[in-house]
Amino acid sequence: MNAYLCISILFGFISIVVSVQLTQKEQSENNNKEKCGGSGHYQNGYNHHYHQVNGGWSRWSRYTRCSATCGQAQGTRIRFRYCNNPAPANGGYSCRGRSYQREPCYPTPCPVNGGWSQWYSQSKCSATCGEGVKTYIRYCNQPAPAHGGHSCPGSATYRQRCNRTPCPVNGGWSQWYSQSKCSATCGEGVKTYIRYCNQPAPAHGGHSCPGSATYRQRCNRTPCPVNGGWSQWYSQSKCSATCGEGVKTYIRYCNQPAPANGGHSCPGSATYRQRCNRTPCPVHGAWSNWHRPSQCSVSCGGGVRTRIRYCDHPAPANGGSYCPGSAYLQEPCNPTPCPVDGGWSNWQTQSKCSVTCGGGVRSSIRYCDHPAPAHGGSSCSGSATRREPCNFTPCPVNGGWSSWNSPWQCSVTCGGGVKTLVRYCNHPSPAYGGNSCTGSAIRREPCNSTPCPVSTTTTTTTTTSTQAPTTTTTTTTTATTTTTTTTTPTTTSTSTLPTTTTTKSNPTTTRPHNYITIRSLLK
Repeated sequence: MNAYLCISILFGFISIVVSVQLTQKEQSENNNKEKCGGSGHYQNGYNHHYHQVNGGWSRWSRYTRCSATCGQAQGTRIRFRYCNNPAPANGGYSCRGRSYQREPCYPTPCPVNGGWSQWYSQSKCSATCGEGVKTYIRYCNQPAPAHGGHSCPGSATYRQRCNRTPCPVNGGWSQWYSQSKCSATCGEGVKTYIRYCNQPAPAHGGHSCPGSATYRQRCNRTPCPVNGGWSQWYSQSKCSATCGEGVKTYIRYCNQPAPANGGHSCPGSATYRQRCNRTPCPVHGAWSNWHRPSQCSVSCGGGVRTRIRYCDHPAPANGGSYCPGSAYLQEPCNPTPCPVDGGWSNWQTQSKCSVTCGGGVRSSIRYCDHPAPAHGGSSCSGSATRREPCNFTPCPVNGGWSSWNSPWQCSVTCGGGVKTLVRYCNHPSPAYGGNSCTGSAIRREPCNSTPCPVSTTTTTTTTTSTQAPTTTTTTTTTATTTTTTTTTPTTTSTSTLPTTTTTKSNPTTTRPHNYITIRSLLK
């Protein structure tokens, strides 16, 4: 449209320039005419007269194309003419008026495909009982097809069964019978008719005949002429289009009154058409094709990939609805199961501890089933068995005797004495709840049984000094024995426990193992 407007402006400017130039030329020639004393050509002192030619318009050219396209309301078209039939010459006048004409134009309407209206009930059920049929209708006017558009597909009507319950028998009227003649022979009279409720008679709870059994009818033996009169206008159809621009038809009837008995019919047309619904039609959105899918969400094990489409074929406009459905489509992909690497179960004890105390070994096992390797996955790494220490609690140790020792000498050197032997419960010592040694820790046995020699010399006998192993004092006993005939040698007997140290200045004493037990047994 802008291009056509520019062209029209350009031609207008050209026509103005041409008109101005012709006017200037005309003025110049008029001046020459004055110099020459009239029309003609002045040359070399001579006045040569020529015939003056005024300009004449050519025929109008064809109109240019309308600046508006299909579906637009109004445009403009232009046609031209030229001042060359004939062209002005010899001082003739240029053509008067414009060299172009511009007029509004209306483009060819766009094709409109028909669309169905909703279903409307065209009639009631054909029977109130028994079985009837009800008809539905729809109209191809949403919008109506126009300008070469396709008509609506499918049927405009369909029938549906209805009211299948059995019917009572209602009374039916007979035909009308003339009960009296017309009350007047001309102009207008009344005639009475009667009918009977017997076609059929009401039965089985059916209704009696509705209405009156008589009616009165006007009658004219000599009818008068009646001229027709129009009714009011009625809408004959809906607007042919709901938008864009349609046509609505109105009708009237020649029945107010209807012409009769030679009267004149109604003057004028019974119908007229009116433009309607000029607002632009809504454009409902339509989806583009699905675009290429995205990458799968996973490489294995079943994932999802997404496709997308756009509501731009066409995009909704003028209040049209958006595309129905979703712009996204998800579809499964990569259903191949993923490799599953094996995993160890918890350790399970396979055997008891090799010992009940003192530290042993037991075996444990685990299984590669949490999960088991599948679909090419790696097996479990490491060993399925292991050995681990157990039962660290020390075992009970029962006491064991050492060998017999003789810590003391014989009680006498001759004549028969007693020698004490001792043993210790330390091979091994009892430990960790083990039993102590059984039996006695000491024993006595005879010793130095050789008879002592007999002496005749009286000798002073010195008492034996006995030093106890567990005391810090020294006790010395001295006795003097006088014998008349026999002298007994003085015998000094010293009995000292081994490993006993007696010191007056230091009371600390180191005693052997189980010393107290041995002392108690010796008492």
